[in-house]
Amino acid sequence: MIMSKKRSIKVYGQSGYKYRETPTIMLKGMWLKKAGFDVGDYISVTCEDGKIVIAQDAERAAVKVAEAEF
Repeated sequence: MIMSKKRSIKVYGQSGYKYRETPTIMLKGMWLKKAGFDVGDYISVTCEDGKIVIAQDAERAAVKVAEAEF
């Protein structure tokens, strides 16, 4: 896991429901891997007081592993 680093990212518009513009945030790059997020991982996204919190979803990952073993 890396130390906390602030990043400045733009909110884009993208066509959504009924072709209306919807806010879109794209996160990509090797810095995500360095932060502990890998391709195929499950995450949870929580919105609170003008913040978006993204965290690994270990519970959902465990359920998927259990389902695969069943």
